[in-house]
Amino acid sequence: MRLLSQSGTKCLRLLQEFPQPFCRLWLEAALRKHPATHRLQQAFERDPLFAVHMGYALQALGNLPEQYRRRPVFASEVCGDPHGLDGDSETGKLFLTGLKFVRDHFQELTDAWRQGYRPAVSLAIVGETGSMPPAKA
Repeated sequence: MRLLSQSGTKCLRLLQEFPQPFCRLWLEAALRKHPATHRLQQAFERDPLFAVHMGYALQALGNLPEQYRRRPVFASEVCGDPHGLDGDSETGKLFLTGLKFVRDHFQELTDAWRQGYRPAVSLAIVGETGSMPPAKA
């Protein structure tokens, strides 16, 4: 029987706390040590405030607005701080990394879409251009 590493144990706890499809996709990839989760792997091991930063990042990733919302407004709602998801903060870096992972691995969410998860995600909330593909009926 193979025991999970400390980061694997943390990841499993986060999966239980944040079962939303986007969070699941990212965390399950981290458990598999997917190369695109390198930043997340480093944060698991090195950041003493990892649980706090990751909690806010996953809360944001799991509750993306259905309509356009400016990032400071969204950050205020999620973190209680308009700068909580800024790209130069640890929480913001994790959130942006997670959002990029979801964007890059969007096709893996097919089952989630079939189960009715349909945020109309605009990457404008994170200051990037473009958007995710629309949900298919």
